[in-house]
Amino acid sequence: MTLRLGIAGIWHETSTFVPGETTLADFEAYGLADGPEAMRRLFEGTATEVGGALEACAALGLEAVPCFWAGAVPGPTVAARAWAELRGRLLRQLERALPLDGLVLALHGALVAAGSDDAESELLAAVRERVGSIPIAVVLDLHGNPGDGLIEGSDILLAYNTYPHVDAAERAAAAVGLLAETIEGSLAPVVAGRRVPVLSCPLAQATDAEPMAGLLRSARRLEAR
Repeated sequence: MTLRLGIAGIWHETSTFVPGETTLADFEAYGLADGPEAMRRLFEGTATEVGGALEACAALGLEAVPCFWAGAVPGPTVAARAWAELRGRLLRQLERALPLDGLVLALHGALVAAGSDDAESELLAAVRERVGSIPIAVVLDLHGNPGDGLIEGSDILLAYNTYPHVDAAERAAAAVGLLAETIEGSLAPVVAGRRVPVLSCPLAQATDAEPMAGLLRSARRLEAR
């Protein structure tokens, strides 16, 4: 029996100090795909999280079930009405897609909505209520600030490794592979998080230059073990 993996996401890098609000029109202008056909048209063949997940499913013989995705240019806090609308659409499409064997959620890790400082943790909790105990893999931007709910509620949690971000598709493909191993029983993943008191300068974060290049090499050595 072919495994069915859902794919969905809402992506926004929120800067709460920027005046104004990010509206539904901002998401519609940047990218909004409601349903499987719209998602395939927008993402197939692209070097994005959704594109990488679709390609990985095809390569592994899994059935990809695209549900919903919306993104907006980084900017101010997401308006409450926009967040309620997007969250509702994602959950409705997810319910239509059930039953699923696993789910990939493409988020940013820094979305803040009016009245919800940790909107993505709340979204993951709502998703979990609907899909039950199936494994959920979350893919985040390297510059996310994930809430505790994302760490505690996900079965697999990956972020981009590179800055500039050139490995979004690769990381999503890795998430699909880990999901497949988890569903088949050959992997029992554990997600753990630790907050460190470091505020780094973006101008020193490029992963093809020091000090980040050396740190990334060390991380890959640890991962290989």
